[in-house]
Amino acid sequence: MLPYVDFFLWDIKHMNPEIPKKLIGVSNELILSNARCVSGRNIPLYIRVPVIPGYNDSEENIRATCEFARGLFSLVELQLLPGHNLGRSLYASLGRTCPIADIPLISDSVLQGIKRLVESYGLKCSIEA
Repeated sequence: MLPYVDFFLWDIKHMNPEIPKKLIGVSNELILSNARCVSGRNIPLYIRVPVIPGYNDSEENIRATCEFARGLFSLVELQLLPGHNLGRSLYASLGRTCPIADIPLISDSVLQGIKRLVESYGLKCSIEA
Protein backbone atom coordinates (compact mmCIF):
# COMPACT_ATOMS: atom_id res chain seq x y z
CA MET A 1 0.00 0.00 0.00
CA LEU A 2 2.87 2.42 0.70
CA PRO A 3 3.58 3.15 -3.00
CA TYR A 4 0.04 4.53 -3.29
CA VAL A 5 0.19 6.87 -0.29
CA ASP A 6 1.07 10.53 -0.89
CA PHE A 7 1.67 11.45 2.77
CA PHE A 8 0.88 10.38 6.32
CA LEU A 9 -0.71 12.26 9.23
CA TRP A 10 0.75 10.72 12.37
CA ASP A 11 -0.61 11.46 15.85
CA ILE A 12 1.80 11.31 18.74
CA LYS A 13 0.16 11.87 22.08
CA HIS A 14 3.08 11.24 24.44
CA MET A 15 6.70 10.16 24.09
CA ASN A 16 6.95 8.23 27.35
CA PRO A 17 5.72 4.69 26.45
CA GLU A 18 4.42 4.14 29.99
CA ILE A 19 1.90 7.01 29.84
CA PRO A 20 -0.18 5.68 26.91
CA LYS A 21 0.16 2.16 28.32
CA LYS A 22 -1.27 3.33 31.63
CA LEU A 23 -4.11 5.33 30.07
CA ILE A 24 -5.17 3.20 27.11
CA GLY A 25 -3.48 -0.13 27.80
CA VAL A 26 -0.95 0.01 24.93
CA SER A 27 2.47 1.61 24.73
CA ASN A 28 3.46 3.91 21.87
CA GLU A 29 6.45 1.83 20.76
CA LEU A 30 4.76 0.43 17.64
CA ILE A 31 3.47 3.89 16.67
CA LEU A 32 6.96 5.37 16.91
CA SER A 33 8.54 2.41 15.10
CA ASN A 34 6.06 2.69 12.25
CA ALA A 35 6.72 6.44 11.93
CA ARG A 36 10.44 5.68 11.56
CA CYS A 37 9.61 3.05 8.92
CA VAL A 38 7.45 5.45 6.90
CA SER A 39 10.11 8.14 7.08
CA GLY A 40 12.74 5.61 6.03
CA ARG A 41 10.77 5.10 2.82
CA ASN A 42 10.88 8.86 2.23
CA ILE A 43 7.11 9.32 2.39
CA PRO A 44 6.13 12.83 3.54
CA LEU A 45 5.07 12.74 7.17
CA TYR A 46 3.15 15.24 9.26
CA ILE A 47 3.39 14.71 13.02
CA ARG A 48 0.26 15.87 14.83
CA VAL A 49 0.31 16.47 18.58
CA PRO A 50 -3.06 16.90 20.29
CA VAL A 51 -2.01 19.24 23.12
CA ILE A 52 -3.78 18.23 26.32
CA PRO A 53 -3.08 20.36 29.42
CA GLY A 54 -1.65 18.32 32.27
CA TYR A 55 -1.11 15.30 30.05
CA ASN A 56 1.38 16.03 27.30
CA ASP A 57 2.04 19.78 27.38
CA SER A 58 5.11 19.63 29.60
CA GLU A 59 8.37 21.04 28.30
CA GLU A 60 9.99 17.65 28.86
CA ASN A 61 7.46 15.87 26.62
CA ILE A 62 7.53 18.56 23.94
CA ARG A 63 11.33 18.41 23.84
CA ALA A 64 11.25 14.59 23.61
CA THR A 65 8.73 14.84 20.76
CA CYS A 66 10.99 17.33 18.96
CA GLU A 67 14.04 15.09 19.39
CA PHE A 68 12.07 12.19 17.90
CA ALA A 69 10.70 14.34 15.06
CA ARG A 70 14.18 15.61 14.15
CA GLY A 71 15.14 12.02 13.36
CA LEU A 72 12.39 11.68 10.76
CA PHE A 73 14.00 12.96 7.59
CA SER A 74 10.73 12.92 5.61
CA LEU A 75 9.02 15.10 8.23
CA VAL A 76 7.21 18.01 6.61
CA GLU A 77 5.77 19.68 9.69
CA LEU A 78 4.83 19.19 13.32
CA GLN A 79 1.24 20.30 13.89
CA LEU A 80 -0.09 21.29 17.29
CA LEU A 81 -3.78 20.42 17.75
CA PRO A 82 -5.41 22.31 20.63
CA GLY A 83 -8.32 20.65 22.37
CA HIS A 84 -11.86 21.81 21.70
CA ASN A 85 -15.40 21.35 23.01
CA LEU A 86 -16.95 19.94 19.85
CA GLY A 87 -17.45 16.39 21.12
CA ARG A 88 -19.03 17.36 24.42
CA SER A 89 -22.47 18.02 22.89
CA LEU A 90 -22.38 14.62 21.19
CA TYR A 91 -21.80 12.90 24.52
CA ALA A 92 -24.64 14.93 26.05
CA SER A 93 -27.02 14.00 23.20
CA LEU A 94 -26.20 10.34 23.84
CA GLY A 95 -26.83 10.74 27.56
CA ARG A 96 -23.21 9.91 28.32
CA THR A 97 -20.57 11.70 30.36
CA CYS A 98 -17.69 13.11 28.34
CA PRO A 99 -14.50 11.52 29.74
CA ILE A 100 -12.44 14.66 29.12
CA ALA A 101 -15.03 17.26 30.18
CA ASP A 102 -12.89 18.41 33.11
CA ILE A 103 -9.75 19.03 31.06
CA PRO A 104 -9.37 22.77 30.44
CA LEU A 105 -8.67 24.16 26.99
CA ILE A 106 -5.12 25.31 26.42
CA SER A 107 -4.56 29.05 26.04
CA ASP A 108 -3.27 30.56 22.83
CA SER A 109 -0.29 32.05 24.66
CA VAL A 110 0.77 28.61 25.93
CA LEU A 111 0.34 27.15 22.43
CA GLN A 112 2.46 29.95 20.97
CA GLY A 113 5.16 29.14 23.55
CA ILE A 114 5.09 25.46 22.57
CA LYS A 115 5.29 26.46 18.90
CA ARG A 116 8.37 28.60 19.58
CA LEU A 117 9.95 25.67 21.45
CA VAL A 118 9.29 23.31 18.52
CA GLU A 119 10.70 25.85 16.06
CA SER A 120 13.83 26.22 18.21
CA TYR A 121 14.62 22.63 17.16
CA GLY A 122 14.63 23.74 13.52
CA LEU A 123 11.27 22.13 12.84
CA LYS A 124 8.44 23.68 10.88
CA CYS A 125 5.44 24.00 13.20
CA SER A 126 1.83 25.12 12.88
CA ILE A 127 -1.15 25.38 15.18
CA GLU A 128 -4.18 23.75 13.59
CA ALA A 129 -7.79 24.56 14.41
